[in-house]
Amino acid sequence: MQAFQQIATKWIADKRSDDAVAVLQESLVSADEIEHPEEQVRAVCETGNLFITAERRDLAVKTFQKAHDLAEKIESSHKDFYLGSSALGLLQAGSNALAEKALGEMTDKTQAAATLLAFARHLSTSGENEDALNDLEEAFEIIEAQKENEIRDSRSRNSIWRAIAVQFAGFGHADRGLEIAKKNIDDREAAKAIAEIAQILTTTGSLEKAREAALLQEEPYDQAETLISIFDTSVLKGEAAKADEVLAQAEAITDTVPQISAKADLLIELAKRRREFGEGGLAAATSEKAIAAIIEIRDESRRVTSLANLSSAAVDVKSLSEASRNGLIRLIAAAEA
Repeated sequence: MQAFQQIATKWIADKRSDDAVAVLQESLVSADEIEHPEEQVRAVCETGNLFITAERRDLAVKTFQKAHDLAEKIESSHKDFYLGSSALGLLQAGSNALAEKALGEMTDKTQAAATLLAFARHLSTSGENEDALNDLEEAFEIIEAQKENEIRDSRSRNSIWRAIAVQFAGFGHADRGLEIAKKNIDDREAAKAIAEIAQILTTTGSLEKAREAALLQEEPYDQAETLISIFDTSVLKGEAAKADEVLAQAEAITDTVPQISAKADLLIELAKRRREFGEGGLAAATSEKAIAAIIEIRDESRRVTSLANLSSAAVDVKSLSEASRNGLIRLIAAAEA
C-alpha cells in the first residue's frame, strides 16, 4: 500500500491527477489485506489525505468514512484516537456533518477535546474564525468537565489542556488563553502554557503583556527563564533596545530562585546575553554572582557542569573582583583534581 501512495504522491506533484487517483483507488483495495486494524485505519487515512491533495474531496470523504467504519471495530484503548483521525479527515474533506457525527461517537473526552482542537486549527486556516473559536471553547469545556474516573491518561489530558490555552493565544485571545492555562491542575503544564503564550505575545508586538504573563508563573525560575526567552525573541525581531529592561527584571527575579544550581544556570545565561550586547560591566557583575552560586553547589558533577557552562559565557577574568577570581580558580582546581 505504501508503494501505491508513493507513486500517487509523485504523480500528484507531476500534475497527473487522474493517474494518481487510479493508483489511490488501488491503494484502498490493498488496504483490505492489512491484518492489523490500527495500521489499516492509519493507511486508509493517509490515502484520504492524498485524495484531498489530488483535489478529489468526494473520494476523500468516502475514504475517511471507510476509515471511520474500520475504527469503530477497533477493540483497543486507541479506538477513539482513530475515530478522531477519521473525523478530522472528514472535516478537511468538506463533510462537516459526517465529521460531527464521528466526533459524537467518541467516548474518551481527552481524545474528543484533542479532535476539536484539531478541528479549530483547520477551521482557522480555512478562514472560519468564529467556528474555530467555538470548537476551541467546546474542547476546553469537555476537558475541564472531565471527572476523575473519566480520565484515562492524566498526562495527555493536561497536555491537551495546555495546547488549548496556547491555541487561544494563537487565535489572538491571549487573555482567555492565560485564564485557561492557570486552571491547569498540572503546575508544569500551566507554566509551559504561560511561557508559550508570553512568546506569542512578544512575537505579535505585545512586549509589556508578555512580561506580565511571565510573572503569572508560580516559580521564580520559570518567570526568569520566560523573561530571558522574551528577550531572545525581541532580539530576533530587531527590538533588543526595547527589551533591555527585561534582562534586568529577569536577573532581579533570578536572585530569588531558591535552587542554587538553577540560579547559577540562569545567571550564566544572563551573563552571556550581557556580554553579547557589549554590556561588559553588567556581564562581569552577573558572572560574579554566577560564580558565587556555583561555589555553593554541593553536588560535584552538577558543579562541574555549571562551571563548564560558565566558560561558554567567555567571562573576562580581568574584569572580575579579586574574590571572584579566587573563587573561580578554586573551582577550576577542584574540577581538575
